[in-house]
Amino acid sequence: VLGVFGVVGVCIVLICTVTSLGLKTHGEVEEIVQKQFNEQQLLLARQAALGIGDFADERVTIIEILARDRSEDSIDNITGCFKPIYEVTSGFYSIEFVDANGVVVYGYPENSAPVGYNLYAENKSSTFDSARDKRETNISSSTALFEGGLGSFIWVPVYEGEEFRGVILAIIRMSTPPHQTHPT
Repeated sequence: VLGVFGVVGVCIVLICTVTSLGLKTHGEVEEIVQKQFNEQQLLLARQAALGIGDFADERVTIIEILARDRSEDSIDNITGCFKPIYEVTSGFYSIEFVDANGVVVYGYPENSAPVGYNLYAENKSSTFDSARDKRETNISSSTALFEGGLGSFIWVPVYEGEEFRGVILAIIRMSTPPHQTHPT
């Protein structure tokens, strides 16, 4: 009788040992899989960031070329370029011209531009002033847009010789707002 209990006891000990080793191995495998997953996610995030950076750089270059090559044109000729740029190039939310007094005088598309908005009256002129004073492009980090989603603001000063004519302000949409459902 003792022999049967001994065999059963040994079997129980072996089952407990195998179960314990299985749980330990499972934990180690889970840890390795989680580590590999985290590394892949980090790689994907880095690739996405590079893609967003390249996307924004291309839009900045387009606006800088416009500001440089058309600086001696009339404001109408400068702003006349906004529509073709907007329609051919993806990612722009709007392209606006802010005159030397800090007032939005034109934008495309028209329904997205706050024509008449005065940066000084609204105490929003610091980036405009910086672009004017430093004579260089100023780009904001991603910012929540009033309309929803994330965007970045590109402020490119326009000079004709030494005369400050204003700033081309381009707003790049980095993400779109979630679709809203309307009750029926």
